This record gives sequence, C-alpha cells and structure tokens, in this order.
Amino acid sequence: MKKLMLSVLFFSITLNASAGGRGDDPLLTRVMIGQFETRSTDGPDPLVIEAQGWVGKDLHKLWVKTELEQVDGETEENELQLLYSRAISPYWDFQVGWRHDDRPSPDRDWLAIGVQGLAPYFFEVDAAAFIGESGQTAFRVEAEYEAMLTQKLVLSPEI
Repeated sequence: MKKLMLSVLFFSITLNASAGGRGDDPLLTRVMIGQFETRSTDGPDPLVIEAQGWVGKDLHKLWVKTELEQVDGETEENELQLLYSRAISPYWDFQVGWRHDDRPSPDRDWLAIGVQGLAPYFFEVDAAAFIGESGQTAFRVEAEYEAMLTQKLVLSPEI
C-alpha cells in the first residue's frame, strides 16, 4: 500500500501544468504554524506543534502537514501527511497522499483523500478521509473562521 501511495504522489507531482507561459506560473511556497506552545509546570511539561506548508504552482502543490505532542521530551502523538493537491475550483483543492502515525503505537500508514478550501462567508475548511491497512477508516473535518475585532486583534475559533 505504501508503494501505491508513493507512486501516485510521485506521478502527480511530475505532472506539468502551464498557465500560458513559463513566467506566468511561478513556484510559490507557504508555511503556516497553527499551534506552537509549551508550558513550564510543576508536573509534566507539554510541547504541542501543529504546522502545515506547501510548495508548488497555482494548480499543483505538494503539502506537508504535521502534528506533534511531547510530554517531558517523550513523544506521545506524531502525525505526518504528504499530500498532492490539485485546484478543482478557484477556492478549493482536492488532496490525495500519505499519512503516517508514528505514535501512539503501533505505527500506522493511511491513504489520505480530501478537500481543502474557502467556503462561503470565509470559513476555511479541511476535510479528509483516511483509509488504513487492514480496512481501517477515519474521517476528519476542521473548520475555522477569522473575525476581525480590530485591525490587529483577530478572533479565530476552530471546530
């Protein structure tokens, strides 16, 4: 299953789409850190990192998403996703790729299929289905909205 997912990802990335000329579709990158926090307490000191980034052009991108949670230097949860993303409309991308869960044990590999984009009224949505080895399945939906309270103060609730 790993070979199939990596082959699909490799061939998807090698596709070349041009927006009319070589200079019209530059290579772009973006890194977003959604959560980076640590606490110094009398008990265990947790560290939580949630980040994602992409590199690519207008239509085709390679996404990397990660979530990591450590307590006292010991990893409790670690998830990594490598996804090929293809624009299917002006505000929506179709994503397919590989997800690897390093912790909690046992290690698991998943085929990830989903959509990510901007819904009406500026709701950022990320929905994905995961198909694992031996028929395991999972589904995840995340939605976020940014409400500007002032020009510098933003309220960003997530579900």
